[in-house]
Amino acid sequence: MEDIPISRLLESRTTYANALSEADEHMQIMFDATPLSCILVTNEHTFIDCNKAALKLFEVPDKEYFKNKFSKLSPEYQPDGSKSKDKMLKNFEKTISEGFSQVEWMYSMPATGEPIPCEVTLVRVKYREDYIIAGYTRDLREHKALLNKIQKENEKNEIMAHWYESLLDAIPFPVSTQDVNEKWTFVNTALEAVLDKKRDEIIGIPCKCWGLSICDTDECAIVCAKRGQMRTYFSDENTSYQVDTKLIKDLNGETSGYIEIIQDITQIERMIKQQVEIEAANSVKSSFLSVMSHEMKTPMNAITGMTFIGKKATDIEGKDLALNKIEEASEQLLGLINNVLDMSNIEANRLELSNIEFDIRNPLQKAFLYIRSSMKEKRIRLSVNLNNNMPFFFIGDDQRLTQVVINLLSNAVKFTPKEGNISLSVSLAGEENGICELRFEVVDTGIGISPEQQEKIFQPFEQAEGGLTRTHGGMGLGLVLSKRIIELMDGGIWVESELGNGSRFIFTVKLSRDVKKIV
Repeated sequence: MEDIPISRLLESRTTYANALSEADEHMQIMFDATPLSCILVTNEHTFIDCNKAALKLFEVPDKEYFKNKFSKLSPEYQPDGSKSKDKMLKNFEKTISEGFSQVEWMYSMPATGEPIPCEVTLVRVKYREDYIIAGYTRDLREHKALLNKIQKENEKNEIMAHWYESLLDAIPFPVSTQDVNEKWTFVNTALEAVLDKKRDEIIGIPCKCWGLSICDTDECAIVCAKRGQMRTYFSDENTSYQVDTKLIKDLNGETSGYIEIIQDITQIERMIKQQVEIEAANSVKSSFLSVMSHEMKTPMNAITGMTFIGKKATDIEGKDLALNKIEEASEQLLGLINNVLDMSNIEANRLELSNIEFDIRNPLQKAFLYIRSSMKEKRIRLSVNLNNNMPFFFIGDDQRLTQVVINLLSNAVKFTPKEGNISLSVSLAGEENGICELRFEVVDTGIGISPEQQEKIFQPFEQAEGGLTRTHGGMGLGLVLSKRIIELMDGGIWVESELGNGSRFIFTVKLSRDVKKIV
């Protein structure tokens, strides 16, 4: 065996020592370069070493200081209420037996005691003939702060969502939101009531579950919104709705859904219609007042003029003529005043009927006497026909019935040209329990009435609006009064007419038969 010189042995030992020193240096460099805090401890929890990341994490100046403070890095209790010492012992035992464990851990700063939430990973490492523990610590402060911020944002969003939901629920008309697939994502309380369903039953289903025919047409609110029409209208079961639709945009400005606000505008439409009707009625009443002043002025002028002529007349014939004209003008004026007073009673709903015994022939005779002079001037012929099967004696308001017949006959004379014909017929339409229904027909060969005018002639003041009134005179109250009187007598009135072919006015009334008198 060759003897190795001492010098060579010393040289080899030095080389080996240098190699070990260099390897230790490399390992230390790698250990310190690890970005995570790393602490090496024995399985008896004795501090061995730590890297620079550990010194930086715990803000200590050197390893010696760290070693002295190592046992005081953890508070007495962890956030879960367990003792730090017992919990760490348990984790060490698990690491030694299984080779690995991971746990959230609360450290505290050695100098200030500030808590440091961390994630600690323990790894079992073979060292010589035994094991040591390598503890890698990840600082969770930023992570916890981020989670806390996210949690606060979520809470804020939840509060805002609840606030918006409460705000939409407080709106008294239906509000809903849909996604781009037209499925409901929200409905407020008002819409729940309309659909008779709870919100959870509606969310996620197509909004077409309204079941309205408009949903499958181009008039659907969302379809209209897609083409830029943000307000639509539709009707359902005599109810009118206005739908305002807005596009919901995401953060990129893309359409992500729709919001619909639905209002029942039935009452508004009725109010608008009523306002239009009121304005039209006011206009008609203004025209009526103008005509009334003209119509009242005419007999007043006649009375004034005939009074002057009568006073100047020297013969009896002249005075009688003036007095007759004054009488006619006075009756005409009285009739106008009575019509206005009756119209006022109608407006105040104070028109009432009396009940007396009368002969049906008397109102007809009075009506004939009233129109006789005007018929004579125009050489108009009148025929009267009473059905043979009808009784003559009744109980009711003969004066109001006379007023109706006079109004109809006067209109017939007014609108019938010279040498025309007028007929009046009365018949028994039916009888039940002593109540007789009488049917009256007044037919003329006059100018006739257009279909448009037929819809208006029984409405207050409407006749005063037309040009015919200016031509033929009158205030247009006769038919209105007649209609109301006839309705009080449980009857009805209507007209059949064509322009140029005359008119037929028909009305019915119900009167009690006077059983005391038999013809």
